[in-house]
Amino acid sequence: MTRVALTISLLVAVAATLTDDDVAEASRYLRTYSFLENEENHQQSSSLDNATNLSEALSLFQEYYGLPGNGVLTVEMIRVMRRPQCGVADIHAYSPLTRKWPKTHLTWNFRLASRDTLRMFALWSKQSSLTFSHDPLRPDILISY
Repeated sequence: MTRVALTISLLVAVAATLTDDDVAEASRYLRTYSFLENEENHQQSSSLDNATNLSEALSLFQEYYGLPGNGVLTVEMIRVMRRPQCGVADIHAYSPLTRKWPKTHLTWNFRLASRDTLRMFALWSKQSSLTFSHDPLRPDILISY
């Protein structure tokens, strides 16, 4: 199936299971929380480009929230979108979904580090592919109050 046919079938699937208001609500949410770029940032796009962008944003949303799917808007996704939020964008330029750190050994500094803080970095090392070391001069991660 070509990308165009897939995008059109995705739109048909969305329209068949949800209302236009649901699709509009999802689009607003995806823009508000930076899964989908605002339209004013682009020149006039075709409806096919818009459908492709929406499908990609929905796929990113599904990946971010650990939801099954293939870029098609579902009732479950609408439920997740309706949960209370703090208002800060979910996706940023440094998000692990949009770009990985170029290194796996990270340095940190926290002048008031307690034993619990040191255990936290040890736990992160065990649970991830990252390693950490203390660097008071040029840390990758600076923790402060």
